[in-house]
Amino acid sequence: MNYQQIPLDQIPEVHASNFDSLQIIVIQDGYKLDSETGEILGLAEPFQVHDVKSAEWVLEKMQEAEAQARAYETQAADIMTNLAKLTKFHRSKAEWLRACYGSQLEEVARENLPKGKRTWSSLFGSVAFRTTAPRLDIVDEADAIAWAKAYYPEAVKVKESLLKSNIPTDETYPPNSGIVYVPEGESVTIKVGA
Repeated sequence: MNYQQIPLDQIPEVHASNFDSLQIIVIQDGYKLDSETGEILGLAEPFQVHDVKSAEWVLEKMQEAEAQARAYETQAADIMTNLAKLTKFHRSKAEWLRACYGSQLEEVARENLPKGKRTWSSLFGSVAFRTTAPRLDIVDEADAIAWAKAYYPEAVKVKESLLKSNIPTDETYPPNSGIVYVPEGESVTIKVGA
């Protein structure tokens, strides 16, 4: 495809019927870019590698592009780190506000509940009231197990497991053993993407 640079005052009038075939080329840093996709279409000026100097020029440009890409990756990582810190701060602030004003919000919400409803809503949030079933929270599992063994032994589970490393792999096992010998083989892992 041939490209031609046309000064802005000499661009011909374009009709809507021609938009499907219209491609605008942007020149940036010596490269021709498709304005819609950002795809590099080539150099603004014709170029060929024909000697050591031109080869080194191309290698230098490749190195500069790779260095810039790494710089953007580093910058993106730094930005994500800062965003994580800001997110943590704002979550902490929201939790503090919830702990500090939650009971007051609950009181105002109860006073303003619409008739027959269990949720009070405002422009910025809502307070919902739901019935919860009773439950047990285990705060110290060792103490809870010791106590339950004495008073509710049926509540304590004992799990048996098999230590495969103590069973030899060079024997034949009967069908009712629940063990199947798998001979040495090879595994293949196929990954796509990162």
